[in-house]
Amino acid sequence: MVFMSTSACKNLEKYRNAHGIPGPLPNPVTETNNKVQLLLQTHPASDFPSVLPPHVTACGPILRPCGSIRQENSELAAWLWRGPTVLINMGSLVTLGQATTRQFAEAIRMLLDTRRDIQVLWKLQRDGQTGPDNSLECIKAEITAGIVRIEEWLPVEPICILLSGHVKCVVHHGGSNSYHEAIRYVITLCHMPIKILIDPQSWNPANCPSRLVRYL
Repeated sequence: MVFMSTSACKNLEKYRNAHGIPGPLPNPVTETNNKVQLLLQTHPASDFPSVLPPHVTACGPILRPCGSIRQENSELAAWLWRGPTVLINMGSLVTLGQATTRQFAEAIRMLLDTRRDIQVLWKLQRDGQTGPDNSLECIKAEITAGIVRIEEWLPVEPICILLSGHVKCVVHHGGSNSYHEAIRYVITLCHMPIKILIDPQSWNPANCPSRLVRYL
């Protein structure tokens, strides 16, 4: 597995060896003598072709339960009920500067010009830049009209919003939670990885083409 070759794992292996634990860092997935049953939140329809050892079961997305959107936030539920929605959620750690925010806003403008029936729920965390800011100017009217709804933090769990049945596409960074929640409920994905190479943000989008997951 690629993860085992990261610097963190190599440093952990060196630490173990230096403190009297010989050999490589154990890998619970590939160890042939491992009798512990493991569940992986993957599935042949949404991952790279692979052969798993007998003690590993690919069970699909593992998600925690949540209440309905009407139970969790009736006001947001009423807004979602207005029409098909695109959810933009770039994860917990991503903050956007003015230039990137403007690019997102221009993409939303293009979408709304093409699909008049669509509304957008955008989780937008700004990076704290000061000074004049017109990055949202091209969608200002839609923000005022409530067609584009911007939240610094979503008031409910993203999976709760997906369960509403009104989200038709999720724009996200490719993180594991966002990816598996979307494929669990068969929602079109638009991946925009923030990190590259050794990170699930890159792996998850690579799993999609020619699989049963719809990919935008």
